Amino acid sequence: MNLVKLIVLLALTAALVTGAVAPSLAANDMDNPRLAGEPQQGKKDGQGKGTVQVVKGAVTEKTGTVVKIDGREVGVNDWTKYKVPGVKNATLADVKVGMAVVARTVEEGGKLYARQLGVAPGKPPVTRQQGKITAYSYNPPNGGAITIQDKWGKLTTFQIVADKFTIKPAGAIPKVGDLATVVSNNEVPLVATGLVIRYPPLKVSGAVTAIDESAKTITVGATVLKYDNKTVFVLRGVPGLKVTQQATVLYRQQADGSLLAKRVQVQQ
Repeated sequence: MNLVKLIVLLALTAALVTGAVAPSLAANDMDNPRLAGEPQQGKKDGQGKGTVQVVKGAVTEKTGTVVKIDGREVGVNDWTKYKVPGVKNATLADVKVGMAVVARTVEEGGKLYARQLGVAPGKPPVTRQQGKITAYSYNPPNGGAITIQDKWGKLTTFQIVADKFTIKPAGAIPKVGDLATVVSNNEVPLVATGLVIRYPPLKVSGAVTAIDESAKTITVGATVLKYDNKTVFVLRGVPGLKVTQQATVLYRQQADGSLLAKRVQVQQ
């Protein structure tokens, strides 16, 4: 009987201890934003306490526990996950003041806590736009402007700053109607820093009259053309280019006046 009484007494004691401790743990959990901040199951975004809210804007201030997004405080903690373009296993240290961010938050005790904080991809510092030149004026000491029209008919004008503008190919003189690619910044006002003229390739056809491997030239008819390691030779089953073969050559004129073969195709 004494053994039975002892077992009953221990059981009652355990029940009393469990009842006293469990409410205390529950209360402590509600005071911990990492636990209380867990999104509630079965509720949609924006409905009631503990649901997900999205906060967007620029980081205006940052501490070890708070990120201000356009002045609005969002708490961060061990549960917060970070996403930064180009950074693997990002942390709060990778989030800088001025960055545009999107935070998925939950509310607890009137405060927002970020479950996920992602940095929005920024604009590339340099952009390239292609089109036909519709207007062009440039005086190196004073600068100028260039306007191009893309294939959809949109006109874009770029400023040209003196001595900060390059033209390729070297020696090319841009003209209205030329197809070109403008290299510029990606903010208003657009300032062109480079211009690449896309000259259409020229063509010559006829018999190969000379091949000079030491000078790296071929002659088609009376036209002498250079070739390099980027020149494409289409031989169509012929073991190699030979004098008297008929060929068509696509080429471009270089700044020094020489002709560079881009593609040599043997005609059968």
